[in-house]
Amino acid sequence: MSTTLERRSPSLESMSSASSAFSFDDNPGITPISPNVTVQNASQSVVSNFWTQAEQEDSLPESGRMGRATSPRDEHSKSFEAPQAPIEAYPMHERFCFPAENIYFLVEGVLYSVHRYFFERDSSSFAGQGLSKQEPMVLANVSTHDFDLFLSILYPTSFGVHPASTVEEWSGILYIADKWSFLSIRTLTIAQIAPIASAVDKIVFGRLYGINEWLAGAYQAVCTRPDALTLEEGRRLGVDDAIRINAIRQEFCFVRVSDSSSKLFKDDVESRFGLANQTEHSASRKSMKDVADRLKPDNTAQATSKKEEAARAAENERKKREREAADKKAKELEDRQHEAEMELKEDATKTAERMKMDQEAANKMAKDLEDKQREAEMKWKEQVAKASERMKMDQEAADKKAKGLEDKQREAEMKWKERKTWRSSNARQR
Repeated sequence: MSTTLERRSPSLESMSSASSAFSFDDNPGITPISPNVTVQNASQSVVSNFWTQAEQEDSLPESGRMGRATSPRDEHSKSFEAPQAPIEAYPMHERFCFPAENIYFLVEGVLYSVHRYFFERDSSSFAGQGLSKQEPMVLANVSTHDFDLFLSILYPTSFGVHPASTVEEWSGILYIADKWSFLSIRTLTIAQIAPIASAVDKIVFGRLYGINEWLAGAYQAVCTRPDALTLEEGRRLGVDDAIRINAIRQEFCFVRVSDSSSKLFKDDVESRFGLANQTEHSASRKSMKDVADRLKPDNTAQATSKKEEAARAAENERKKREREAADKKAKELEDRQHEAEMELKEDATKTAERMKMDQEAANKMAKDLEDKQREAEMKWKEQVAKASERMKMDQEAADKKAKGLEDKQREAEMKWKERKTWRSSNARQR
């Protein structure tokens, strides 16, 4: 009985690749069956063998039948080998009856072939696209790595286990899901990113993909954390957000304070921001020290007052230089943002130019095909005209030949009649 299961219909073979939607845990002893495929297409010989074997088992003695106890696998196989009615007699399941067509994608020169149903179900962008290997749907701005991760969500090797683990990998899946409106995958991706993303990640993704519930908490975390924004974080956030965050941190004093403000200023600003005016800073501090030494008070009150004035002056100078450094950093961020925008515009222009060239090439190809079609039609018309002319000439020749034969026949009949008349006349004369 087990041999009959190997003769499955072609439609069953074509749908066996949907194992992710109906997994059998990769058990080699169980054949995956698609829910929208029945075995009514099994050959009549399989059904005949089933009934023949059943009759033979009925003719055996009771002990013989008991000795041929079937396994659960055989019983399961028998349930799929019963004779079926014609396919028109079965109603289509309203949910679990998927079309068997595939959709073809071309990503970075790699061809993909997956089930069309999942894509057309969630987005209208795929209707009429990727119908064959020769005309795949080309995905621009999508890498094979990100597309592999996205397809791994649709076709998991193990349910509940996702191949993506980092924010970068999940962000690639989120980009594709948001672009094509795969809402369930978008929701899954947001839930997976939330526990592992930094506050800056949440601000960037929240702005980009409209995840508003992340923004307030993320902004608060960035503004109140001990560490200032890094250069990379400032580039990601943009000039406006970077300036606003820095202003809030200054206003609410969410900054690190050192016992030696001059040392902090030198170590922090010069090392973190790469300022080139180190000599100027040293000279300024030295001159301030010389002034303080020359203005030593005669009594404790004057000394305290002048120390306070010097401290205020140093604090004002420090704040001034911090503002200058912040303005310089903001200017650098603005310049980088402008450069990034220019690069994006250049890329967009190049892309538009490539699309224009591709369209012109397609139009030229279409025109060439149209010209070839027109030439083929003209040749066909000429051949038809020549064939008609030949048929006409052949018909005229046949008519002429028939007329010649008819004339000869008539002449022969006249001669025969004349000869008959002559013979009759000679017979009467005799």
